[in-house]
Amino acid sequence: MSIMIITLEDTIKNAVKETFIKLYKNRFVPTDPELWKEESATIVVTNTKKEEIDIKILEKKLSTKYNFQKHFPFIDKKIVQVELDYWATEFINAPRLDQVREYLKNNLQSKRAIINLWNDEFRDLNLSCPCATYLYFRKKGKFLEMHSHMRANNTSFLLFMDMYLLSGIHKYLAESLNLVRGSYIHFVDSLHFYRKELKSVRKQYTFMNYSNEWKK
Repeated sequence: MSIMIITLEDTIKNAVKETFIKLYKNRFVPTDPELWKEESATIVVTNTKKEEIDIKILEKKLSTKYNFQKHFPFIDKKIVQVELDYWATEFINAPRLDQVREYLKNNLQSKRAIINLWNDEFRDLNLSCPCATYLYFRKKGKFLEMHSHMRANNTSFLLFMDMYLLSGIHKYLAESLNLVRGSYIHFVDSLHFYRKELKSVRKQYTFMNYSNEWKK
């Protein structure tokens, strides 16, 4: 039986570790032959102000000095810059981030502060399309809460990097509105490991369980 993975942790690192392990141990067998494991997930990060996020937005670019390989040593370094460029294109160059910031400045109580990344042309399997479908922002007291919704997320690394970068977007918007970062809820429809990455996934699982970098 397929059962949604639910994770509640105080930092992105802890949430990703818990989610990775739950998916790794999940017994559901996906029908997609490319996938080794697959499940839907709701990942909640409750104490965002505790976690330092080193993401800068300058001249329509995203940059970070964060060393992702200290937590995922088996990844290709090139993927980090590719992902930074992707999110810069989607949020800054579009310019979706500026639009939602200005909208919230004028409509701070609105329940319509959404960055939409999906259109129905993407149903064509010959087209590349974003894994993220939309972001939702909501003021709750002095806090700005963020929900991200992903149609798919590769857990072998991109789950961690996507959540880290989206937390940078969360921080930027909260500070622009003189609010405090609130809870971050990350919904994933297809949280998965690819069969072709199984060797590195197993190495990463061992690393998470024994490395000091992953200790709480």
